[in-house]
Amino acid sequence: MNATAAGGFTTQEHDTMRTAVLVTSILSFSFEIVAIGLLIAFGNVQGSIQTKLILGLFCADALEMLNTFAWGSATDDPTICKLQGITSQLATTVFTLCTACVAVELHVGFLLPMQSQVRSLEHRKIADSTVEEEEDGKEEAGSQRARMYAAGILGLAATAFVLPFIPYNTYGGAGEWCWIVSTPTGTAWRFITLYVPVWVIIAYISYVYIAMFITLRRMVFAGSACDSEPAHHLQVWYWKKVRRLAAYPAILVLGWLPATLNRVHDMASNESVFGLVMAQIVTQNMIGFFNSFAYGFTGPVRRNLALWLRLIEHNEEDEEVETSLT
Repeated sequence: MNATAAGGFTTQEHDTMRTAVLVTSILSFSFEIVAIGLLIAFGNVQGSIQTKLILGLFCADALEMLNTFAWGSATDDPTICKLQGITSQLATTVFTLCTACVAVELHVGFLLPMQSQVRSLEHRKIADSTVEEEEDGKEEAGSQRARMYAAGILGLAATAFVLPFIPYNTYGGAGEWCWIVSTPTGTAWRFITLYVPVWVIIAYISYVYIAMFITLRRMVFAGSACDSEPAHHLQVWYWKKVRRLAAYPAILVLGWLPATLNRVHDMASNESVFGLVMAQIVTQNMIGFFNSFAYGFTGPVRRNLALWLRLIEHNEEDEEVETSLT
């Protein structure tokens, strides 16, 4: 029989969980660093609010993964464990808020204009104009939203950081890792600062996706009835924008459902379930890995990367020609 380690798990189970933490966090961190590099090099970081938010969520989750595999889990040093818990709280909160702001930007920047265009299609009022009209007004509105997003993220992250200090410091050991302790007060702060907001965000993103899917179907049918070049242009443009959206709520549900169930179980029982903890470790740490594909390796990034690679290829060919002539 295996000896029992900390948390009621056997030594073998504890080692398995620690290995899973390290492998999944390093994998996600590696892919997120690549995604960050691609977004900076080939994404429209300067001109796109959505790209800035996606870059923010990648940086926050990469910090959380670095925090996880650099210090390990459930360290024996109380001071380091508290620091790790604080870092995890800040990084996870910023990541969650950036994800929420991306959903708001999709709602305001794509869903509402798309619904307006569908109404125009349905009433046969498509003009010979494109989506890029009124850029000045859109740019000003986008700048205002960017400032609101930054203020909201900073303010709410600071609030989520401070609350676990009330009425006493609840940062510390949380089972197999360091975050907020499992006392009644700590458990309340876990749900108030993370799990409840996460599921509100998941519900909101799901609403945005469903609304965009329904609106897109209306656009397809209206565009079929209104056979015009602008109508076709709108259908293609919006389809490229929304086809990845289905992955967003799916990734969040997959990543946060086991974690939420595990914390609910912790409230009801003092005994941890190995399978449930393992599910939380794997799915939560792999959110960054899946986000790298859903958010990072987007169409514009791939196109700009392909153009860059073709440019390098042409430069090499020119150098070969020059070399052969000399």
